Amino acid sequence: MKKILFIVNVDWYFLSHRLPLALASKNSGYEVYVACKDTGKMDQIKQYDFHCFNLNIKRGSFSILNVFRNILEVRGVIKKVDISILHAVSMQSIILGLMATFFNTKIKFVAAVTGLGTLFLVNSLKANIIKYFIIIFLAVGFRKRNLRVIVQNKDDKNYINNIIMCPMNKIS
Repeated sequence: MKKILFIVNVDWYFLSHRLPLALASKNSGYEVYVACKDTGKMDQIKQYDFHCFNLNIKRGSFSILNVFRNILEVRGVIKKVDISILHAVSMQSIILGLMATFFNTKIKFVAAVTGLGTLFLVNSLKANIIKYFIIIFLAVGFRKRNLRVIVQNKDDKNYINNIIMCPMNKIS
């Protein structure tokens, strides 16, 4: 059976923004897995017969230790489930998913950019340094052969194409 894993920051966001896509995936014959932080809504997700994994994601955290722990958590989920597609929603989930699958060429990767995030709006030395490394990482990661990027507006599409240098044929 084909398997899709949704990585989302928090459970309530999955329910409000990705549930219809997950149900369509299930109706198309996919076994659906969801990895996110459980804020009390995980049982609602399980009611749809989706398999769930609780991640200890801290939104807005740039701690190297937390990022490393989250990468290991995501890698652990991927090892438990032989997924066909990883659908990462939000910049933090995309970065974690790309790091966890960096050398894996068989998993198809969907990066759903729901916005570039507050980091890209802040203009401080620390934010600019972090942003610089994220841009370099995404420029490399978005070149994966079996990766597609979904954006919600033309500004993000242009930024991802021009600044992150993602080929236009990978962006929808």
